[in-house]
Amino acid sequence: MTVAEVTRPAGGTASPDARPLLRPPAPLRLSAAELDPDTLLHVATAQADRYRDRVSMTVKDGRGNWFPVSWRENNDSAVAVAAALVHAGIAAGDRLALLAENRLEWFHCDLGAQLAGVVVVPIYASSTADMVEQILDDSEATAVVCSTAKQAAKVNEIRGRMKHLRLCVLMEGGADGFVSLRDIAAQAEPQDVETVGERARKVTSDDLLTIIYTSGTTGVPKGVMLTHGNIVNSCRGVLDRVPLSDEDVGISFLPWAHVYERVQGLFAGMMAGVTGAIARDVDDIGGDVRAVRPTLMNGVPRIWEKMQEAIVAKVREAGGRKTAIGLRALDDAVEAARLRRAGRPIPLALRLRLPLWDRLVLAKIREGLGGRMRVFSSGGGPIGLHTLEFFDGLGIGITEGYGLTETTGGVTANDPAHPRFGTVGRPTMGHELRIAEDGEILVRGPGVMRGYFRNDAATAEVLRDGWFSTGDIGELDPDGYLRITDRKKDLIVTAGGKNIAPQPIEAAIAHDPLVVRACVIGDKRRYLVALVVPDFDNLRDWARQNGIGAGSDAELAANPRVTELYTSIAEKVSSRLARYETIKRVAVLDRDFDPDQDELTPTLKVKRRVVTEHFADTIEKMYQ
Repeated sequence: MTVAEVTRPAGGTASPDARPLLRPPAPLRLSAAELDPDTLLHVATAQADRYRDRVSMTVKDGRGNWFPVSWRENNDSAVAVAAALVHAGIAAGDRLALLAENRLEWFHCDLGAQLAGVVVVPIYASSTADMVEQILDDSEATAVVCSTAKQAAKVNEIRGRMKHLRLCVLMEGGADGFVSLRDIAAQAEPQDVETVGERARKVTSDDLLTIIYTSGTTGVPKGVMLTHGNIVNSCRGVLDRVPLSDEDVGISFLPWAHVYERVQGLFAGMMAGVTGAIARDVDDIGGDVRAVRPTLMNGVPRIWEKMQEAIVAKVREAGGRKTAIGLRALDDAVEAARLRRAGRPIPLALRLRLPLWDRLVLAKIREGLGGRMRVFSSGGGPIGLHTLEFFDGLGIGITEGYGLTETTGGVTANDPAHPRFGTVGRPTMGHELRIAEDGEILVRGPGVMRGYFRNDAATAEVLRDGWFSTGDIGELDPDGYLRITDRKKDLIVTAGGKNIAPQPIEAAIAHDPLVVRACVIGDKRRYLVALVVPDFDNLRDWARQNGIGAGSDAELAANPRVTELYTSIAEKVSSRLARYETIKRVAVLDRDFDPDQDELTPTLKVKRRVVTEHFADTIEKMYQ
């Protein structure tokens, strides 16, 4: 489908002149045949030549308007950025930091920097000025591109201490000391485009494409060096396991600063010719999904769990007979899917009910998710079996995989057609797994990083003879499927010497609709306790039904009956555990863990050490 033919998602349209596209001062005379086939530049150039005026992306702007962008337009804008960097004196091998939320200009700057031989250093838009300073300083970035004045203010706060920083660019608006992206692109000259071509032809698979800083759950972030070969081979491995095509439409809302969405969403989608949609409003994912009607979508477990909770809540809100029919339809659908996966026959009565349930309930739920969803992908943490089975019952597969920044994302994945729930699948093409004597997962293959930037000591700790020590504990079943049990550094060793993996316990507690997340504590202690973050929407409903009044969330969390409620949830989970794994006491928190206070990573993983420090008084009270 071309740009002229595209049917835009609902929500308004933008005129072609309003699109944030850039024009190079001259065409780039470059063919894919001149480029190393194991570089992302080869992939991007080949696809732009192949698809040209076909829609590459549909983009939602800050005003809620959607507009299409072709492969050729994306390529031209990237060339314009590359020429601008050359003209500004940014050399091949220099580092360019991107401090922005997902937006079209992000992609143009990423690909444009690669064309100019410049190494991209993404920074989360949620980062504080201190975090920005750490990354700019460690990466020795010579240029930074920010999305808005708000992001630019973080750079200006620490700019005087940045010895290497020479160029500051702003995508939108104005800020002191920053030049606009459009203005700097307009300054480029035809000879700069020629230099871009010369640099691109010299890029090899061994050259650095990006340095991605880890989220730092255990300390100061480290810069993971990933080459073009790492990226391209990781994409090939994912596509070998999860086949995508140019008929697919994906929606992207997870941050591109993270390896998961950038590699397995943006870059793998580009390699497969997928049409992507860039969501700008993470608070309206449901609305964007209904507008775009994607076939593909990446998410973290909490996204899918919240989607499941919202669907069930809507069924319950229908009331009366409709609720009874809806809940029965969901239960029957899950049971039928469970039997199919086990290769067991579906009883006749259940087979006869399924078409009716699909017409009355299930098809309407799928339509609410766009109506043509083919593959959900889940990463960034363990997802509950109940959620996997729920969506399987709806006819939507969730493909769970496993990987780290240091492995360029996914090194294992389930086959969407034949998933093995409870595992993260088998190794992707070219990767090997080994379980060390202490249970740690070791990985070798084309996705394993070159090392940590300017940190040989840290590199030597995790890379030995080509094997990367993941820091995760797991096991392989006889068929080679990997099961993750916990983080090595998260393992709790009680005062009695018992080794306990907290994550499965936390996941079981968080399975309750009244819980957002939980953090189990107990290292070097006599017993385990838990910090529990309530789902306050559901808790307020429970409080009203039980005649409990409260003027604030804090007052509600402190109510003794609420403590009893959450203690009972923990006791129910504990009843299925070994005695030494049981939760003895629970503290109900009046707020969620906060990424701005460094308590959560950008992918919503709990930073256990930080949480333990911030809630030290609360924890000590449970041990008194």
